[in-house]
Amino acid sequence: MTNMAMTCRGVCFLAAAILTTACSPSDSASDGSGGSSSSGLNGFSSGAGAGGPAGQVYANTGDALYLFEPFSQSLSLIGKFDCVDVGTLASTQWGMGDIAVNADGTVTLQEGSTDIGGTRASIAMQAAEVLTLPYEKVRPTVVDTDTIGFTAVTGGSRTTFATGWAAYEAAQDVRTKMIDRAAQIWEVDADTVELEDAVFKSKSDPELNMTFAELAGQLGRTGGGITGTAAVSPSGVGGAFAGNMVDVEVDPETGKTKILRFTVVQDAGKAIHPSYVEGQMQGGAVQGIGWALNEEYYMSDSGTMDNVSLLDYRMPTSLDLPMIDTVIVEVANPGHPYGVRGVGEAPIIPPTPAIANAIENAIGTRLFALPMNPAAVAKAVMDR
Repeated sequence: MTNMAMTCRGVCFLAAAILTTACSPSDSASDGSGGSSSSGLNGFSSGAGAGGPAGQVYANTGDALYLFEPFSQSLSLIGKFDCVDVGTLASTQWGMGDIAVNADGTVTLQEGSTDIGGTRASIAMQAAEVLTLPYEKVRPTVVDTDTIGFTAVTGGSRTTFATGWAAYEAAQDVRTKMIDRAAQIWEVDADTVELEDAVFKSKSDPELNMTFAELAGQLGRTGGGITGTAAVSPSGVGGAFAGNMVDVEVDPETGKTKILRFTVVQDAGKAIHPSYVEGQMQGGAVQGIGWALNEEYYMSDSGTMDNVSLLDYRMPTSLDLPMIDTVIVEVANPGHPYGVRGVGEAPIIPPTPAIANAIENAIGTRLFALPMNPAAVAKAVMDR
């Protein structure tokens, strides 16, 4: 076993951004989903990416005093990642949602976005907010293309943002129709009816009020059921921002790098479902850590992949990592009714250069090729 006294430690902060405006296809590479492709790392692997005097933001590991460069300087360290081309993302933000009011006071929400990260909850919560209903009263259902209009893919950090916006608009449609129905029953002007805490009230007559559920129970005999629908294609999407602080331990004999502590700081705009947002941040960070330290394709001379299964493609597990700490920053996106920003992609970008900077802080040599596995780190130690 390696003597722990021979280990070195480094810590670094590096920030990344996914920008959705002011980018053109020539600025950088994109895989078409709104995320970065492998070619988008060219600036990093060629030595033009993260690093350099402005980027080596060190901290004292002993007293955990973190010193950060201005955010704009941190962005410049990512090479081509400082302007990720998401032109395709901006044109595929389509979202659609349908809402129907049930006689028991619940509402059924139909959405076209497949739920792979908790979006049924986050989208339903946005509809519930408009209707002032408890979240439990909204029943989200993911349906197929025979049931609902076109909805773009679940990806590109777009689902809670775009389909959530569609649910918001559909709920506004339902809200307006429910207010009109209450006004019809009471024979008052709809402008004098308001909805607050799931109760309809007449501003002109305080004695006129009924709960959302009470009105829902009367729909069938006062004009029929109420549904709302909306299709949106948002533009002017706000950017997503994430930063990492990483504390690593490097064994100079074996080259093994151990993540001692990893913190993700991300601006989510508005964290609709905070625990799901944390999960997205943690998942992206773990993917980035695997990308930085372990994951590698082995190609034969004929161009086929030699490591054809996950047995030969080393991905990190919970045994390899500490708990990923998260800090959610909420600076509202002015381009969304609830200030939502995309969350899914940004956290995968900064782990790679941040870990590279931390390893440099530990061993004194900057690595510019991935993965920074034990063999690569040991070689860097020997060559310094």
